[in-house]
Amino acid sequence: MLAKVIATIASAAMLGFAASAHAQTPRTLDAFETLTPWAADASTDVSSAINSVAGQDGRALRLDYDFNGRSGYAFAARAIDLDVPANYEISFWLRGEMQPNTLEIKFVDASGD
Repeated sequence: MLAKVIATIASAAMLGFAASAHAQTPRTLDAFETLTPWAADASTDVSSAINSVAGQDGRALRLDYDFNGRSGYAFAARAIDLDVPANYEISFWLRGEMQPNTLEIKFVDASGD
């Protein structure tokens, strides 16, 4: 069964970043106009691909994956230079069509931790 997860990130298919609780202006990290910085990958025997689709308001990234009857994982990733204050918020829109599963969002620093 091919499952689709459509991540329409923030309110204009953008990953939004609101710096600190002092009501600063949100900053767009990715408007998904191009998926060039993004890559899809998966565990052994799982297939994955990314596509650009219409989002909440603008473009969005869609992760298509197929577990091919096995267990494993699939993901979309990109590098981004991001310095965050002590108090910040990251928000996004997400919709999907799949069997119940676990959604994980992971951030890795330059050390790989």
